[in-house]
Amino acid sequence: NGQWGRKKKSVMALNSLYSDMAKVQYDDSQILDNIHIENKQIASQFSYLSKRANYPVYTNTKCKYYKSGEEMFPNMLDDLRNAKKYIFFEFFIIDEGVFWNSIFDIMKEKVKEGVDVRVLYDDMGTIQKIPYNYHKKIKEYGIKCIVFNRFRVGATSLSTTNNRDHRKILSIDGKVAYTGGVNIADEYINEITLFGYWKDSGVRLEGPAVESLTNIFLASWGYSTNTTIDYSEFLPEKTYFAQDGYLAPYAGTPFLSENVAENVYLNMINRATDYIYIFTPYIALDGEMMSALINAAKSGIDVKIIVPGIPDKKSIYLLTQTYFKQLMEGGVEIAHGFDEAVNGATVFQVTDKGDFQVFKCALSLADT
Repeated sequence: NGQWGRKKKSVMALNSLYSDMAKVQYDDSQILDNIHIENKQIASQFSYLSKRANYPVYTNTKCKYYKSGEEMFPNMLDDLRNAKKYIFFEFFIIDEGVFWNSIFDIMKEKVKEGVDVRVLYDDMGTIQKIPYNYHKKIKEYGIKCIVFNRFRVGATSLSTTNNRDHRKILSIDGKVAYTGGVNIADEYINEITLFGYWKDSGVRLEGPAVESLTNIFLASWGYSTNTTIDYSEFLPEKTYFAQDGYLAPYAGTPFLSENVAENVYLNMINRATDYIYIFTPYIALDGEMMSALINAAKSGIDVKIIVPGIPDKKSIYLLTQTYFKQLMEGGVEIAHGFDEAVNGATVFQVTDKGDFQVFKCALSLADT
């Protein structure tokens, strides 16, 4: 009864936060009308994200892709130095070193300038990386800091303990944002070598679409602090850029009725007409995802999966390999075991329903 009571409260809190978020979301009705006219193949995906999952579709937003963490690192620092109102920082992993210390130093200076700086990091993600009470050190400088879902020895609910925050979001003044697979530790910028060259990808957004990533962070903050959020307080005046393409940042959130991430992946697979290329460190498939990939391959779609040859988590890598035989027999091509140590990059992660127990965020793109 105690476990059910806590989960019920979590569901109610999340529903309230995301309901409030939906009330201030961008009106994308004209954009959706244009997509339906221009490209019906992608229209259904964006309609699902907007109308069912409440994540609007944006245009007129600059989008820069980084093929590695070290490419993204200097741009992040430049944008942080230009912060005027707020810095919202939510990451699964932080670890002391060149990457985090560079960011932390800027945050300390920005607090002195009156900037609202908030840091949210996951407890399990930082175990054996930073001290247990590291959040107290961060707070000493006037930075607001929350540790997500503290891990407690002897916790009675494994499912609750498994609700980790895997999101990577940096929003600066609601005008510029970063997301992707890069955590804030030196291996992600190849400042140190743990398993060889570490490849993870990232994205920088500038323009209206930053709004959604800011709101996703605020929902995490409200959930972690058990407070309500006035989203409208953090919406800046929008700057529009002459950029083609469509973007829809979205989040995967446990306890809510929609498995948004899973549905987005299945929509992409089931609507593919030419190819499906997946670059992922892990594979752990349920029957529905397995069938979708194999049916696509049997239908003449070129389905390729690249898995790195040097794992960062050996047990999960062994699990990943157990799916190779069935996938290849179904016509899916798999490349793995190559010499380059590509460790973390996820362009499209193939996973099972267990992965949808964690808090995630992603970006759906078309024609950018």
